[in-house]
Amino acid sequence: MKPTELLRETERALSDKSVCDFLGKHDELITLKDSMRALEAKVTNQRDELAKLTTLNSALEREVERHREREQLIRDIDTISKKLPWAEYEMQKKTYLECKENKEAAKQNLAAKQKQLQACVKPVEQKKKAFSTAKQKMEDVCGASSPLHVRTSNAQQNYLNNRLACDCSIRRRHDIMKRTNAWAKWRKS
Repeated sequence: MKPTELLRETERALSDKSVCDFLGKHDELITLKDSMRALEAKVTNQRDELAKLTTLNSALEREVERHREREQLIRDIDTISKKLPWAEYEMQKKTYLECKENKEAAKQNLAAKQKQLQACVKPVEQKKKAFSTAKQKMEDVCGASSPLHVRTSNAQQNYLNNRLACDCSIRRRHDIMKRTNAWAKWRKS
């Protein structure tokens, strides 16, 4: 027996009934004090456990948030990868339409240039035709009685005159085309 228990039992044996009741209450207080200490220790342990679990929970919440962000990024990447071919198609379509427009403009420009060229060539062709007609008439008129060198020099002179007139006409038309092209380029820009 412990000394405190021995003392308690001695007091109980020597005292009357009212003191025994008091000693019973004293024992009850001791028991309650022990249970209170046990409960305080349990509360302390539970507080420590709660703090650990709270820390763990906050760490897990950060992990969960990172996981959600990762899942969202994966969904975004998937969506973008599905939209990428469509975007490339749209870019290629835009390029195609621009090239088509450029082609049409080039065709129209070519047609206009061909008309201008025909307008320039037509007088030259007329001059050639007139020259061959004049040459034929001259040969018919001069015939064999005219010496060859006189016929040749007259024909050469007519040819040179006609060619000079054609060259002047072509140069004028060429200068007009240059100015027209320069004006058209300036207007486009």
